[in-house]
Amino acid sequence: MIGLVLSLSLISSDYESAFNEANLEKEPLVIFISAEWCGYCKEVRPRLNNLYTKYVYLDYDEDNKKVEQLVKLTKNRSLPQIIMWKKRNGVWSQKFIVGNQTEKAISEFLEIVPPQIPMENK
Repeated sequence: MIGLVLSLSLISSDYESAFNEANLEKEPLVIFISAEWCGYCKEVRPRLNNLYTKYVYLDYDEDNKKVEQLVKLTKNRSLPQIIMWKKRNGVWSQKFIVGNQTEKAISEFLEIVPPQIPMENK
């Protein structure tokens, strides 16, 4: 995992509008990079959908220019790749995970807190 300070000048206007929406909603921006020919991508996408449905989906072959911009930031070409930008203390930071991740690993990466199950009073 890597943490980088993000400069909006490094991203296209498509990302800028996604960042603006994430900023307004005070939500992280999650991007999933995948490819039709990638077996692990097909396994990871439903796991991600189970946890977090509001993300930007990029196909490695169809969105190659956008993917190349992101690869420059993460310095990683592995697929699948989940990238998350989150604003903390007024600064956007970025981290990513790659490969065939379990639902638990994705949940921890996205910092999703599981719901608390109330204990029965005895």
